Amino acid sequence: MRPTELAQRAVGEIYGPVVTEGNAFLARFDDAVLTGMIELLEFATRQHREHAETLTQP
Repeated sequence: MRPTELAQRAVGEIYGPVVTEGNAFLARFDDAVLTGMIELLEFATRQHREHAETLTQP
């Protein structure tokens, strides 16, 4: 299944500016800093998931 041309245009209109702005922001950082950001986000995601899991247990 493929999106219609209309759907592709709509996605571009909605997300295009977000992608452009995000790319401009990230371009300011070198690979080492971006790697650190990724590590932080991965840790925070894992930590929150693990904590949420403890809240679901009796």
